Amino acid sequence: MPETHATEATGAVPPGTASVLDPEVCARWRLTAGPVLADRPSGTWDATRDGVPVIVKYFDDATFPDWRYPLRVASALRGLGWPTPEPVEEPLTGPYGTWMLFRRLPGRSLRPAEKDQPAERRARGRLLAEFHAAAAATGIDDQRGGFHTPAEVVTDPELEPWLRRHEAAHPEQARVLLRCQESAASWFIDHPAPDAPRIVIHGDFAPWNLLFMVSPGHRHGF
Repeated sequence: MPETHATEATGAVPPGTASVLDPEVCARWRLTAGPVLADRPSGTWDATRDGVPVIVKYFDDATFPDWRYPLRVASALRGLGWPTPEPVEEPLTGPYGTWMLFRRLPGRSLRPAEKDQPAERRARGRLLAEFHAAAAATGIDDQRGGFHTPAEVVTDPELEPWLRRHEAAHPEQARVLLRCQESAASWFIDHPAPDAPRIVIHGDFAPWNLLFMVSPGHRHGF
């Protein structure tokens, strides 16, 4: 995938209002806005352009500063035959984040979650293993900007106070978690650069993050 450049957008979406699809973005890309598909700091919307289904995503700078990283990963996986979202416009940057427009992949998400039966979970586990094998084959092993390494997570100074608060409500559970946190932090002190493979992983390989075709077990989208 060639280097992706972002076009400056004059519209501003203040932090905490990602549930609103910016009217300027709709005008710039000639979009008819559809429903919001997520309620996270990065919003995702259904939309249409000239009757063609598209997906709009917003990455706020505070939570996802490295928006080019998922584009690079998706492009590499697409080169290996995986159906991943493909941009149809250059990203639009604003004061607080970046807007992206993608071609809508076929399929539908599995909702409600109660329909996620054991057989489907096992099939998804096998699919996740295939995905991670493909991710390793891309050769992408650098850390995504704005995300943290395991060592940074277990030594986060805010972690222990939160575990202590949890201890007040669930003493036995919290004690186990505190011992694990202390042990993990100690291990990383002795192994600052562990000799372990680094690959791209999918942190939420769940039904609501996948698109399913009508044929059972047929993978077609993320």
